[in-house]
Amino acid sequence: MNDKKRRIDPAGAAVVGFLGIIILMISFVVLGDDFPLELWVVLFVIVCAIMMGGFIGTLVQNKNDKDQLIQSMDEFQREYDVYTEKLGVVKNEATVTLIELDQYNFKVKIPQYMWISEGVLRIFPRAEFYKRSRTTSEHKADVLTLQIKSIPIDSILYFEEIGELHKYVTVSGGGYSVEGAYAGHFLGDDIGAVIGSRVPIESKVVSEDDRAIELIYKDRSGNVQNLEFDHDSYKILKKMIPSKELRLIVGLSQSQGQAQAQVQVQPNSDVAAQPQTTRDKLKELNDMKAEGLITEEEYSEQKKKLLDSFASN
Repeated sequence: MNDKKRRIDPAGAAVVGFLGIIILMISFVVLGDDFPLELWVVLFVIVCAIMMGGFIGTLVQNKNDKDQLIQSMDEFQREYDVYTEKLGVVKNEATVTLIELDQYNFKVKIPQYMWISEGVLRIFPRAEFYKRSRTTSEHKADVLTLQIKSIPIDSILYFEEIGELHKYVTVSGGGYSVEGAYAGHFLGDDIGAVIGSRVPIESKVVSEDDRAIELIYKDRSGNVQNLEFDHDSYKILKKMIPSKELRLIVGLSQSQGQAQAQVQVQPNSDVAAQPQTTRDKLKELNDMKAEGLITEEEYSEQKKKLLDSFASN
């Protein structure tokens, strides 16, 4: 004998009761007088009771699950607060959104605290994502799995905007409506029908934004690593580490290159023979990619090599 108590699924009971009612109704219609009325009434009352019991049980279970979910979220928040205080997480208003791959290789966006301490850029996940997406009525996220990402500012090579913002106009309408023609004919005969059938042309600007921010840095072993952030993180990074913005780095490199060229140039020197700056090389790479001479992967590889070479000088 199995002493383990089995939990009855109230939703399943409600479905069984509903199907029982349908079967009884069909049986009553098909069999007619051959189906004893007293038996039919008894069975009908039983399946109605099962359905109603299942429905009420579902409502009760949903309420209990909701209460348990709130309890799990509150418990996670308490553990999170204790854990972050122990780690020394700075909970400021500087929130960035880190894009990571989950176990199924799907991109997930996780809001993060970001602050600078002792020359190190530090990032730590906020609680909201784990309360919303990783906590259920029966399970809550383990705060011990959350760790601070620490990146020395000196090891950061640059951050830049990647991707593009596409905007295009969609046009709808301009055809004819049968309902409009009918109403127009009713109010203004044939001329009204023609006018009423016309559907006004509407245009709408649609935006497709796949921009993101990429942070490139070197780890302790000297290997180049990258972090990808949502585009909304650009302002925070620009405020915290402005000297690491790629456009600024390339601009300074160009200015230094021009100044050096002005010092070294001789009266009869050929300007075209002067060495290319980092910005010139990046422009050439962009032009080659735009013309389809190199692939996106080749472009990224060459750009990274170029900037790594610049950072090592």
